[in-house]
This record gives sequence, structure tokens and C-alpha cells, in this order.
Amino acid sequence: MKHTVRKLLILSLIPFLFGGCQKKPVPVPEETELPVAETEVPVEETAEPTPEPSFDPSSIRWIVLGDSITEKNIAADTHYYDYVQEDFQCEVENYGRSSTGYKVPATYEPFYERIEQIDFTDADVITIFGSFNDLGRGYVVGTAEDEGTETLGGCMNQTIENIREKAGDIAIGIATPTPWNLGEGYSSATDSIMYWGVSREECDQYVELLKAVAQRHNIPVLDLYNANLFDPNYDMDRLEYFNENGRQDPGVHPNSKAHGLMAPLWKEFLLKLLGQSESE
Repeated sequence: MKHTVRKLLILSLIPFLFGGCQKKPVPVPEETELPVAETEVPVEETAEPTPEPSFDPSSIRWIVLGDSITEKNIAADTHYYDYVQEDFQCEVENYGRSSTGYKVPATYEPFYERIEQIDFTDADVITIFGSFNDLGRGYVVGTAEDEGTETLGGCMNQTIENIREKAGDIAIGIATPTPWNLGEGYSSATDSIMYWGVSREECDQYVELLKAVAQRHNIPVLDLYNANLFDPNYDMDRLEYFNENGRQDPGVHPNSKAHGLMAPLWKEFLLKLLGQSESE
């Protein structure tokens, strides 16, 4: 009997003994997303760039040196520089003299001597335009390396050197002469004698010499001789682009309409000489 009671007592304690030995599960905390600390990125302060002053064409002082195509005369009411001046509102100082050239003096000084008359004060640019007047006088053409004033090439060099000696910082531009009527289309011998019987080959040679001299001095060239704007050797062009106000021109002096055709090229050339462009 004692053994039976003891057995029952032991059996009743078993669940208690084993249950008390089990560990209770430890709750695992849920993962939570930690807030990211906001950090300010320092912004570098940069100074605003100083805008460059805009180009003002009205501030240009332009010296025009040349022959009768530049001179104010009856050949044209409005000249190439008049058109540019109207657009830019710039200042133009005119040193054009009829029948002159780099060497030929006529009643005025040749270009290289006329430099002494020019007031370069506050001038920005000078352009030299001409001249076939140098041809037909028996002058030695010479080369682009000539010095002195014995040859046409030497006189071209001397003109540029005199400008740089008197106004070293001024921008210089050279324009070739416009085409002349060389007798083609004329029946009168007087007309060809009037212009000394200059040939097309001589005109071509003169233009190439002028370009070579300009290249030697690193001077830009406006080639109006080969621009194909007008040709006075054709009757129709001579009537339309050389006669004005009832005056019958022999085909040397462009009229106002022809100057108007040249004007856009002059405007672009002037801006180029001053380091500007059409868009600016």
C-alpha cells in the first residue's frame, strides 16, 4: 500500500518538475527603421561674373583714305561709308582725294604722304581703298618686299609703315579697287586714252600685289575687285551702277546704288577689323 501511494505521488510530481524547467520564450523586438539624420550640404557661394561691356558701334571713329570713289563728289550722292554710318551712327573722317593712289599724286599727295595730314586722335580704325590710278603712269610695279617709294609695292609698304608709326594701335584694313571699264563696250578712243589703256592683266597684277603687301603686314583685305557686285565692262551694269543724276560715267566711279551693294561688305569688314561680328 505504501509503495502504491509513493508511486502515485511521484507520478503527480512529474508534470510539475518538467514544466518548471522549461524556459519561457523571450520576445524578439520587431526591426524598426531608424530615422536618417538630415545633414545640410554647404553650398559654395560664387561671385556673379562681371558682364563685359557690350559693343557700341556708335563709338567708332573710322578714317577712310582713298581716291575719287571715297571722296565726296558728284559721282555718287551716297557712299559706302554713308550707308554704314547710317546704320552704326559712327563717326567717319574722310581723306579721299580724286585721281590719287599709293604712288600717283595728281593734285594731292599720294597715300603714303597724306598720312601726315590725318588726325588719328581717338580713331579706332583706318581703311585704305584704291587705286588703279597708279597704273598707266609707267611706274615700276615691284614686289611686296620693296622698301622706299620708287615702286608701287614700296609705296604700299610705306603707306602702312607711316600709319603704324603715327598710330601704332589703330586697326588697319585694305580694300582692293572696284573693277574699271577697260575699254570693252566703248567705241570711243578717247575713253581708253582717258584711262591710259590699262589692261585687265595689269589690274589683276595690281590687286595681287596689294594682297601680298597686306599679308606681309598681317592686314585684312576686302576684295571688292573680285566680289562680282557689278562689272562696268558690260553696258547694262554701267547704266545701272555708274550713272547718276544724268551724269554719264565712263565706268570707273560707282553710283549710290553700287555703293549700296558694297555697304554690307564694308559693314562686315569694319566689324571684323574691330574684333566684332554681325551677331554681336
